[in-house]
Amino acid sequence: MIDAIDYQPVYQSEFEGWRKMLGMLYVGPREVGPDCRYRQAMLGDVRQYYMRPWIVHRDALPCRALQVDGGFAASFNTSAELDTATQAFLTDVGAEVAGNGEVK
Repeated sequence: MIDAIDYQPVYQSEFEGWRKMLGMLYVGPREVGPDCRYRQAMLGDVRQYYMRPWIVHRDALPCRALQVDGGFAASFNTSAELDTATQAFLTDVGAEVAGNGEVK
């Protein structure tokens, strides 16, 4: 179970050794209601971040770490980086991409 979450947009040595989180979120059936309420209440928060409800309301929204070592992961901040990540993913799963970007 995860007992602390902190959003750190730049490297800080005090968090060395903490596991890194991917931009992946699965909300279980019991957490859908609380997640929606907390998310709606935080819409005006200038520090909005997709994990913010979990950071602030850890007691009502339990979560756990999962190992995804065998899967594909990438980070991107621009459309060009997304294109590169998409191509890398398709290559990783053995898909062929036509010249027009269509997956075969």
